[in-house]
Amino acid sequence: MRYTNIPFFAVLSLQVFLFGVQAQTASLPACPDSGIKHNCSGKEDYPGGATYTGEFKDGQRHGQGVYKTANGSLLTGTFVANLPSGKIAYVYSSGDTYVGDIKNGVLQGQGTLSFISGDQYVGDFVSDLRTGKGTYVFKNGDKYVGDFVNGKFNGSGTFYFLASGSLQGDVFTGDFKDDVRSGKGVYVFANGNRYSGDFKDGRPHGKGVLSFANKDQYDGEFINGEITGKGTYAFANTDVYSGDFKSGKFNGKGAITYKADNRLKGDSYQGDFVDGLFSGKGAYQFANGNRYSGDFKNNTLSGKGSFKFASGDSYDGDVVEGKFDGQGTYVFANANKYVGEFKDGKFDGRGSFFFLANDSLKGDVYAGEFKDGQRSGKGTITFSNTEKYVGDFLNDSQTGVGTYTFKSGNRFVGIYKNNLPDGEGTYFFANGDQLSGVFKAYEFIGSGKFVFASGDTYVGEFAAGKFNGKGTYSFVNGNKYVGEFRDGNFNGLGTTFNSKGEVLSQGVWASGKFERATSVKP
Repeated sequence: MRYTNIPFFAVLSLQVFLFGVQAQTASLPACPDSGIKHNCSGKEDYPGGATYTGEFKDGQRHGQGVYKTANGSLLTGTFVANLPSGKIAYVYSSGDTYVGDIKNGVLQGQGTLSFISGDQYVGDFVSDLRTGKGTYVFKNGDKYVGDFVNGKFNGSGTFYFLASGSLQGDVFTGDFKDDVRSGKGVYVFANGNRYSGDFKDGRPHGKGVLSFANKDQYDGEFINGEITGKGTYAFANTDVYSGDFKSGKFNGKGAITYKADNRLKGDSYQGDFVDGLFSGKGAYQFANGNRYSGDFKNNTLSGKGSFKFASGDSYDGDVVEGKFDGQGTYVFANANKYVGEFKDGKFDGRGSFFFLANDSLKGDVYAGEFKDGQRSGKGTITFSNTEKYVGDFLNDSQTGVGTYTFKSGNRFVGIYKNNLPDGEGTYFFANGDQLSGVFKAYEFIGSGKFVFASGDTYVGEFAAGKFNGKGTYSFVNGNKYVGEFRDGNFNGLGTTFNSKGEVLSQGVWASGKFERATSVKP
């Protein structure tokens, strides 16, 4: 027999019980050494090693007595017709103890079962098994109060996690099946979280509501203790997500609405999620009226997508981390359109800009290079009147070296600044004439050279777009005039030479006519 680990309260109960039995049996006469034992107190040894000490009636154990089994178990209490019935105290050979009701040799009624391990059950027994209402206290301090069937937690009950550890302070109230939480229940965590809903195999499984201490709340499906399936997650800051979940994160199809008072207030997203992040196909509606539809990656607008802006503008093309980046088309509310390359949200690279708005630029088209949203680099702009500029651009203007072709057929090749000639250049006339020199806004200034289609040339000073000042006019036949000009004519002092360089005339000219001879200073 082992008694060293029997709980103190169990030993105390046994001592009180045994004292009562001994006091009662002592009042009966001793049984005879032979014959039938009747209304007496005595002892009987049984084959196999069991013994009984107590009251007898009609040769049977009847009344108060102590029965010791061959393996060392000790039962003290009331016997009826050889079987213990009524109140007993039972010390098992294992060291476990039972104090309570018994009927016809079977534990039946109320009792306390104390295990040598330190666990204890107090409650109902049926047919030797813990069945009915009861309380089970574990050695580590955990406690169950509720229904039992066939020795296990079955039915409704409350489990208190009192042992030190990660679960200390948690409480579950609800349905049990074979010692396991199964059915409906409420699990209150020590940290303030609370789950109410379905359980299976001890874990949340099915429909349930998980309320967090920080005021967040999830209402939806659970699988094997994890938030998985369809559900709605309401954040404490009033943001709300509804859709698919997997392993506690937004996974699959879903929609989130931002209601909190911050920079996202009024925004919403509907589409694919991966591990809590926007990833896949989706649509993001901004509070300011802008909308994006397309690809998402790791919570950013990335891939192929379309923007619809509240202003009426729109974009369709490549997007990287929320910015236009790659190939795309941007259409302005006024109908202007850009098609080409983007970088960091701006026109950058090769592209074409179509001026379609109802203004002075309508019908113009630019094709070429862009930088930081402006025409910069090499490009061609074709105007609605069929005129064209081909050349350099800088900061959205014709700046650098370029060629401008007029509707008339005239053409200018030279240096431009802010959309106008500004520096060296050559103006080619449709009739074959050419003017080379320094230009300012299509006006020729200073000295230059004019080549006629006929082959004649002029080299000299200009003013108001005409030969004015000193210059040399060379004829295709080799003759030439060297002298003063006015309004495109020989005017003033001048000398004419033949092809051999010989002087033909020298003197004063007026409106292209020789007036009189005079000496001309070299």
